[in-house]
Amino acid sequence: MKLTVKAIIEMLESGKLQTEQTTQRQFIYNSITKKLEDGEITKAGNVLKSILQYKIQLPALYFWERDGKYNVHDGKQRILSIRYFVKPTREINVITRINGREASYISLSEEQRKELLEYEFDIVVAAGEQEKEETTFDLINTNAVPLTEYESLRGMFYGTFLYEFEQYIESKSKVVDAVKGVGRGEQAKLFLYNCFELLGEKVADRKIRTLLRHVRNSSFDAKTYKMEETIAVFSEVSKILGVSDEKALGVAAFIVGKGYDKDMVCDYFRRIVRKKNDVKSWDVYEHFRVAINNLINNNIECDGKRKFASEDKDVLYGRSQKCAGLNCKETNYKKLEVDHIKKWSEGGPTVLDNARLLCKSCNASEKYN
Repeated sequence: MKLTVKAIIEMLESGKLQTEQTTQRQFIYNSITKKLEDGEITKAGNVLKSILQYKIQLPALYFWERDGKYNVHDGKQRILSIRYFVKPTREINVITRINGREASYISLSEEQRKELLEYEFDIVVAAGEQEKEETTFDLINTNAVPLTEYESLRGMFYGTFLYEFEQYIESKSKVVDAVKGVGRGEQAKLFLYNCFELLGEKVADRKIRTLLRHVRNSSFDAKTYKMEETIAVFSEVSKILGVSDEKALGVAAFIVGKGYDKDMVCDYFRRIVRKKNDVKSWDVYEHFRVAINNLINNNIECDGKRKFASEDKDVLYGRSQKCAGLNCKETNYKKLEVDHIKKWSEGGPTVLDNARLLCKSCNASEKYN
């Protein structure tokens, strides 16, 4: 059957439609946000945006009929998103965005309100004994798997570019151990973001949509994005360092982008990982890049152990119990930090003989940097 938004709200208010089964999630769509090209929006607001701006026919709702009433088995979040948009309460007020502007139900035009209230959902209705209802509910809700970020992008922008990109990734997964098949896209997304130099960017998820929209029907050229070189270095770095795919790809992209000698860099990391180090915890967008830059440009090999351990601080505090800064009298253990005497970036080793205690103020001052 079909029901309008107006009819569904009336059923909720009369008690004929129930959404409060203990097995259902609470209303969570209004607390989950996502960034769109025209601004941030809650998932609840996005339901309304889908209807009012994009005129999308949303998936069917699944009701279970029992004793003349209906329980919502699937679609509760969509139903409550609309309900609290049309009839907000003091605690819950759903706001949407239409064409880049925030909108409440009151701010809609008469035509838009009419359009929303007359919007129809397809309704799947089932009935039966309670045990059957419980089994059905469990199957419906546990079989649902949320889309990954890559699957969402693929669904929105699939065309020649992504098809050829995926073919290329699949071909590499057969010959390069570190490269996985596309699957649900966890690793493929990293390679895709790297093509557009978005790896690690805070707003990458917004920018990638604009870029994919522009190239979706263009051919994917691996040479343009230096995929061969990047994957070769990525494979080596993954084996040597054993870090996450994102970190290994970040290092590979940096080396390839700068045109650095891959063999020299990889040999450096092979040697430092044999020693006691914390190289796996390095920030790819800071420490790795500093280390590689210093190796290539200044012939300086940064220590593979970047940070001092808490035990090192204990030893130093046992010796002096105060900041080593000139005329500084700070003695509070919690306010003291372990600092390299010879900078780590200048080749200073992370050992006690090259360590001192400085308070945060002294450590941040130019005198000690």
